[in-house]
Amino acid sequence: MKKLRLTRLLAVILAVIMVLPLFAACNKNRKYDNEKDQLVVGLEEPDGVFNSFFATSGNDTTVAGTVAASMISMDKNAKIVCGPEYPSVALDFMQKVTYDPSNPNATEVIDGVTYTDYYFVLKNKVKYSDGTPLTIKDVLFTYYVYLDTSYIGSSTMYSTDIIGLQAYRTQTDDENAQENLDYQMLQSAVSRRNSLVEAYKDIKKNEYNDNLVAANLRDELSYTVDDDGVRHYTLKSTMRDKIREEYPATQGSETEMGVDLAADYEYVAQTFYEELETDYSNNMGAWDTDDLRDLILNDTQMFLYAEGFIADELNDQGQWRPPANHQYRDWTDDDKERAINLVFQNKMPNEFESIITAWGTAMTVLDQFKAEAYTFYLEANKGNVPNISGITWNKQWLADDPASVYLDESMVPGSEIFNKEAKTITITNDNGVTTTYPLAEYDANGNIVSGYEVIKIRINEVDPKAVYNFSISPMPMHIYSQQEQIDAWDGLTNFGVAMGSIDFMTDMRGITIPVGAGPYQASNAAGTVTGSSLKYKDFFTGTSVYFVRNEYFYTLFSGWDSTTQTEIYKKRDMSKPDEFAYVICSEEDAKSNNAKIKRYHYYVINSMRMYSSLQAGDIHYATPSAKQDTVNDLNVNKKSREQFDYVLVDNLGYGYIGINAGQKGLENVHVRRAIAHSIDLQLFLNYYPGGLAEIIYRSMSSVSWAYPEGLTEAYYPYDNTANRDKIRAELDLAVADGYLTSVGNAYYYNGKPLKLTFTISGDTQDHPAYQVLYNAAEVLNNNFGTDITVKTDISALKKLATGSLQVWAAAWSSTVDPDMYQVYHEDSKATSVWNWGYREILDDSNATLFSYERGIIDVLSRYIEEARTTLDQNSRAETYELALEEVMKLCVEIPTYQRKNLFVFNKNVIDADSLLTSNDSESVKQVTPYQDPMSRVWEVSFVNQD
Repeated sequence: MKKLRLTRLLAVILAVIMVLPLFAACNKNRKYDNEKDQLVVGLEEPDGVFNSFFATSGNDTTVAGTVAASMISMDKNAKIVCGPEYPSVALDFMQKVTYDPSNPNATEVIDGVTYTDYYFVLKNKVKYSDGTPLTIKDVLFTYYVYLDTSYIGSSTMYSTDIIGLQAYRTQTDDENAQENLDYQMLQSAVSRRNSLVEAYKDIKKNEYNDNLVAANLRDELSYTVDDDGVRHYTLKSTMRDKIREEYPATQGSETEMGVDLAADYEYVAQTFYEELETDYSNNMGAWDTDDLRDLILNDTQMFLYAEGFIADELNDQGQWRPPANHQYRDWTDDDKERAINLVFQNKMPNEFESIITAWGTAMTVLDQFKAEAYTFYLEANKGNVPNISGITWNKQWLADDPASVYLDESMVPGSEIFNKEAKTITITNDNGVTTTYPLAEYDANGNIVSGYEVIKIRINEVDPKAVYNFSISPMPMHIYSQQEQIDAWDGLTNFGVAMGSIDFMTDMRGITIPVGAGPYQASNAAGTVTGSSLKYKDFFTGTSVYFVRNEYFYTLFSGWDSTTQTEIYKKRDMSKPDEFAYVICSEEDAKSNNAKIKRYHYYVINSMRMYSSLQAGDIHYATPSAKQDTVNDLNVNKKSREQFDYVLVDNLGYGYIGINAGQKGLENVHVRRAIAHSIDLQLFLNYYPGGLAEIIYRSMSSVSWAYPEGLTEAYYPYDNTANRDKIRAELDLAVADGYLTSVGNAYYYNGKPLKLTFTISGDTQDHPAYQVLYNAAEVLNNNFGTDITVKTDISALKKLATGSLQVWAAAWSSTVDPDMYQVYHEDSKATSVWNWGYREILDDSNATLFSYERGIIDVLSRYIEEARTTLDQNSRAETYELALEEVMKLCVEIPTYQRKNLFVFNKNVIDADSLLTSNDSESVKQVTPYQDPMSRVWEVSFVNQD
């Protein structure tokens, strides 16, 4: 008995020790030790998919990025940088445009002639956190994963026009066949989905008289998680069983895929369950607002409210709110799985058709079915095209016989930079610095003896954003691939990837703990277990994600000294603390580049609690919402001023109000312009007072170098005149066009008052656009007899993907390059163009109705294409200014505001000098949208370190 009590006591003591790091910050006088204490950073709820190939949510990619090293780095202005002074895999980089191979003086793009080459010189000392060298094997492996037809993830590298890519993906040199094949694969996926829907509908009608609710059919899904964090699902489903019985699986043949609709049904169920989990995460903290806080008490109730299980009622103040005594009042966050299962069982199988056609699950399922169609096709056609001809490397260039290394001779670098006899290549970077590098020499086992590996990627014509697509984080092939593929690697026809294999990709998804060459590596809570011994549940506990220092990170600070013709290491010159200056050093001294703080810890918490968690000492660093109350507390509260410091910086993105021209009542541009004139942009500043946001006037983040200068007023200024003359004039023009009719001050569409819905994404009126849209609706309803309703909708983002909203408020996240193709080009395949009504506008049957819009889109698309034909930033900025003018003429997106991001840290714990906190534009430590205070996390230190 005494032994049992002692065991329990030890367990309690251990538990307390494990929790102590979270709350240690409460003690102001405590001394922190870089080698013993954890740096604790707030992180919003991740999905738990930390495999860089497949991570999609921002929080998952944050976790994966903590262990990763990218091919290139960026400075505070998003300029590409690399070299021994940066933790980039590439030592040097060059992009070279050839406008006309037969005319070296040509400066304009020629269709079918112009091409761009991208050269990456790889550092030859870099090691992953397990000590394995990072080489061109890993780079090529990563590229070929992203470019494989069976890859389903967030990377869109396959959309880059790499020479030979489509021939490889389709295994045919026939360009016509290439163009048709992708469409055929998509149609195959659609047909497969339709077959599943029809089977479901037939059973629903014939077996249950179209009433699954009365039959009380409810699917039940459960899962177990193995030590690798991989889920294994079990589905109990009468509908699935009926499908299996009445539509038995068929075996495939050489010419036709097999069909297993029951298995497809299971896949949809699993995907839908995971979508509900994501919905839960996305709603965390959304209840903590003035209009919901006392009615919805936690994240679980918020999720049920968002999914419609808690319905609004009209309260005594005439407001639609959830009732205080709703039936889930006693449910807590401990009921998370219970709530998700409740929603799942309510909708599966009852709403199966909607789930597979309208929910986010629909797109995931189609992508999977399409990838499987490619797998079947490639099994019969694989081997016709051995590689992507536009991706080549040094071993191929040095071969005596190009055919023996499957090299198109035209892909060999030109003699002006490549010296085959001397085995060197000369690179001129964006700063005009020219360096000649010896090419890699290998031993009998293929290991580098000396020199540098170089990869070249050639694309058709010019694409300014292509370099960002190529700036991958090389993934270790020995971790993510299979032994058969690893053994077959030759970099010529085998790249560590089972081409077109869904099974290969599925196995790779099972690698759940990220591995890379970045400043940290995954670990357990104590930082004592890493690598293959580490279990997923110890790495990610559900509330914490743990890391420990990568002792090989310093190898990224290696390079080549062209003056002495020697390989070198560099370290930070701390005699110049205000500069990022480096000096040549020994390998041992280069280890000073390793992370200063040994243990790193993400503490999972919702955004609404970030600041209170900082105040409680649970975390040391966080990015709470930039709200006036928080900023005021940081400035005014004495205790907060003594404990915290903060930085505000513009967000890389912007808010907007969208108007779908494809929706009934909005097809006429004058109706859209009338709405635009009813939008009072100044009201946004009521939500973001004190300089926390600013009004913008074009559809682009104002932090972008392409945002037009000197804009001071809206393209469609708010009409606050007594008679609302601007609005009335636009509505009268719609009447003149025969689109509307009017009687007195009232305007009608199809004989009824113009009826529209203005939608706010989310569940609460606590939104920067709510008052703006409410005011616009009041102006139009009270003065022009319209019937406009303003409502919140948790499913708004899903509806945007299908183009089913009329007028809505949302926000864009922006990328480094301002390319507008995905969002506005007439040939864009992104669903974002459905938001604007492109699907209806570009339908030839509507050519007369949308003659104005089609003309604008044609001009806009030409400007977008023109901006893609040069790398000159000034020229592109001029073209984008013209393109943005066309967007405003189209009047489908009204740009609204540019908000700030807030970074807060405990200055009694973290050494402020080790963070990047400057507001000085001349300082290398300036915080910008591209450089946050923790961008150099490896240099972050606790206070008072000797």
